[in-house]
Amino acid sequence: MLFEIDTEAGDATLAVQNALYTKEAIEGAAHAFAGIADVYVDDESEPDETVITLEPKKETKDEDALKELAGTFLNELLNQTLGKQLLADNATMTQLVITKALMAARRDPADPLQPPAAGDDQMTDEQKAEAAKLLKKAEADFEKLQKGFS
Repeated sequence: MLFEIDTEAGDATLAVQNALYTKEAIEGAAHAFAGIADVYVDDESEPDETVITLEPKKETKDEDALKELAGTFLNELLNQTLGKQLLADNATMTQLVITKALMAARRDPADPLQPPAAGDDQMTDEQKAEAAKLLKKAEADFEKLQKGFS
């Protein structure tokens, strides 16, 4: 694995395995670093690796600072990968919760042929408020899933 600190140029270069980190995760980490460093991604020179060069916005020749920058980038890359995996793992549950909520919202209480919504008469105001909060969070998670994690 390539990991180089060039104090003269003031940058850090590292290579990550394509089998471990998706292009989307690398792009997400690069986007998160937009205010900290310029991130240059070379995914064409090596078939199994992506080479990433980090040039801090605040110029430095300090080796420790450049190592810390590279380590922080790798942590962000892990965060991006984990976040995307969590969204994927929870997609089915999120879709189920949203579908149930939409179906409940669709009913017409004035229609005598429709049965009452399950639990409407059995929930306290506090439980209803908590359910509303959970539904709002599920909708936000679903929206993130639809847009892609970045």
